[in-house]
Amino acid sequence: MTEHKSNSWSDILPLIKPFDVILFCGKSLVSHAIIGVQKYVYDTKVNWSHCGIVVNKRIMPSLKIDDPDLDKLYIWESTLSTGDPKSNHLKDVETGKYFLGVHVRDMNEIITNDLQQNVGIAWCNLINNPMDKKENETDEIYNSRITQISLIVSELHIKYNHRPYDLNVFRMLGSLYPRVAILRSKLCCGRSWIFCSELVSMVNKELGLYPATINSELVTPNQLMDASLSTSQKLPSIYSSFVNVEI
Repeated sequence: MTEHKSNSWSDILPLIKPFDVILFCGKSLVSHAIIGVQKYVYDTKVNWSHCGIVVNKRIMPSLKIDDPDLDKLYIWESTLSTGDPKSNHLKDVETGKYFLGVHVRDMNEIITNDLQQNVGIAWCNLINNPMDKKENETDEIYNSRITQISLIVSELHIKYNHRPYDLNVFRMLGSLYPRVAILRSKLCCGRSWIFCSELVSMVNKELGLYPATINSELVTPNQLMDASLSTSQKLPSIYSSFVNVEI
């Protein structure tokens, strides 16, 4: 893990890149349930109930927003974005509406808002980030590679965006108990429903960061931060630092 001298949001923000992951420890009943189940199964302290992957319009050109800034950062996530004024949830940047499921929200607004609500937040820095220019890589090759990555991410965005958030208890249990996953497939709604860490895992697989054999349905938020928690399948450790974010 890389150590950082400061964990204030203003200092961390310039360091964040697309494909990094943001973890959240929410305060809702759903968040407490997700953490509780993971804590019971892993038999250790866990903190994270939700996660999202960082994107921008440069690597997600399919993002339907008017902002000309291609490098402005957003979080692509599957979460509960409701119109409850007590929740302070922010709206989908593409539709301007609240949505329960996969959507894109303004990263800085989310984190600033959640920190004010005392929501736990952490940044996971991706090792060998595809956005980093490789040694001896020419500008032409780099730009061509980023273009290919943007096509992959846009295809994922078009395919999965605005899928509903997975609230089914069998889904959560299936992520932790493979046998429950079989029951889940018979009892739950179809594959259109997506859990937050499942979305992150699917992106990682398409980018070649996770092996194609990884079952994204079985990935949990805490496994992204600590791959050693994976029991039914071996997740690679692809994040070099884990930083709790503060105001």
